Amino acid sequence: MEKEQLIQKSYNIIGKENFLTGQFKLSGFTRIACQIDGKLEHRPSKEEHTHLILERESKVKGEIFCEDLEIFGEVDGKIQSKGKVVIHSSAIVKGEVSCKNLVIYPGSHTEIQGKTENYY
Repeated sequence: MEKEQLIQKSYNIIGKENFLTGQFKLSGFTRIACQIDGKLEHRPSKEEHTHLILERESKVKGEIFCEDLEIFGEVDGKIQSKGKVVIHSSAIVKGEVSCKNLVIYPGSHTEIQGKTENYY
C-alpha cells in the first residue's frame, strides 16, 4: 500500500492506558483496548466497510451503535449493530444485543437478551 493511500484511510487505535467517559463518534477501522463509560457510535467510513474491535483489555459500560463488532473484552450495556456481532471466547458480555447476525464462541461469558434482525 502506498503511503498516500494509507494516510487517506480512516482508522483509530485507542490503547489500554486510557479511560474515556462520555459520548464518542468514530468511523473507519477501530481497535479499542481501553475502558469506556458512555455511548460509542461507530459508523463505516465513506470509502469502505469497517469493523469495530474491542480488544481483550477493553471494558465498555454503556451503549454501542455500530456496523460490525468483534468483542474480545468486556461489555456491559446495550449493543445495536447493523451487521454482525462476534463474541469471542475471551469475552464477557452482559445486557442487550440487537444485530443482523450473532456469533457466540464457546468459552465466552454471556448474560444477554438478544435478537437478530435489522433494528434501523
